Amino acid sequence: MSRTPTAKGVAGGRSVVGSTAAGSSGPRGATGSDAPEASAGSGESVDPLRHRTGASSASGTLGNGGWTPGRPVNAWATPVAAGHDSSLPLPLDAGMDRISTRIYTLGVRTPGMTRSQIVAAGIPADAIDPAVDHLTQNGLLRPTGHDAWEAIPPELALSSLASSYEARALYLRDAAEDLTNEYHRIRLAAAEQSPGLTVLRNTDELAAAVQGVTGAATQEIWAALDDSPRAAHLFGTDLDRHRQRLLTRAGTPLRRRTTLDGQMLRHPRAGEVLRARAEAGEENRFLADLPFSIVGADDHSAVVDLTSFDTSGAGSMLVHDRRLVLALRRLCETWWQLASPMAWDAIGEVDRDSAFILSMLAAGATDATMAAQTGLSQRTIERRVRVLMTRLGASTRFQAGVLATRRGWI
Repeated sequence: MSRTPTAKGVAGGRSVVGSTAAGSSGPRGATGSDAPEASAGSGESVDPLRHRTGASSASGTLGNGGWTPGRPVNAWATPVAAGHDSSLPLPLDAGMDRISTRIYTLGVRTPGMTRSQIVAAGIPADAIDPAVDHLTQNGLLRPTGHDAWEAIPPELALSSLASSYEARALYLRDAAEDLTNEYHRIRLAAAEQSPGLTVLRNTDELAAAVQGVTGAATQEIWAALDDSPRAAHLFGTDLDRHRQRLLTRAGTPLRRRTTLDGQMLRHPRAGEVLRARAEAGEENRFLADLPFSIVGADDHSAVVDLTSFDTSGAGSMLVHDRRLVLALRRLCETWWQLASPMAWDAIGEVDRDSAFILSMLAAGATDATMAAQTGLSQRTIERRVRVLMTRLGASTRFQAGVLATRRGWI
């Protein structure tokens, strides 16, 4: 049977041609002056947001209000075999797509569309007001009188609708990230803690954990401190507190060894605080680029401080599994062996200031940092560094620190 083209539209960015059997006429909707423009020879109008191939079938009817499918179809389907339909519904709320699409496309083809025309197109009367309200709220229709509406031009209405969905998608993506963090944070707090590991939630819990660990030590407190916000807080506390020698519960002195990140020397009070701690018996060494802080006691417990990554303290850990504690202690011991010592007093032929300068030189401190910690001018520091390098036979500052360590000057 020959076929006669009825209309050409655009669906999903591609050209679409609809056809009917030559000489046949499909089911009709409104007639007379209320009927939308029909395609020549077919008696049927073609919905520009829908595509159908082949003759009318039991899957639906094509009326002046647009194609009314008898079953759901893929909203973005490509042209399919005769007897089936595919549609492009407007992306509104579920359940409103089909009716809203039919009303809007009817409005596009019908200037000053009226309620009677919508009813004549086969739209259920009780579905008109909700659909029209939705279309109006989404900027697709505007009222022009009692029971009359005008479609907003598609180039404006659909572009605006697309922008609103893009904005909503962006908001949902942002909300998803925030809610994901909240989801896992709550479940982390509510989860049963591992017998050998307690995840801490804030800096108060972190401080309490450190106090508990150091208070339980019987032989040694070993630590490595990176330049984290919490470690930096040490340099703001009273010097007398740092001069207090730590004792066991039995009253015997505890050994304290701490490897510090060289960057901590940049804090204004670093020198006097570290000297006070040395007076209390703490041994200090410096190493560059420590990744995080650890404070441990003997072989029974340790605290991993991750405030460099989250200043709230969340995610830091109290470790009381002996295997993990031994692994952390070995890590700290490795850092200690790699670190350069800090000299506070004269050593042999090296006076006190020179020993301190060499210690900071080995730790990677700048001239400005050394001047701030010694109270000397930067020019004096530069001169003294040159003299010390000459005495050591060093060609670089780093080499001077290494050679000073080998000679036992620091």
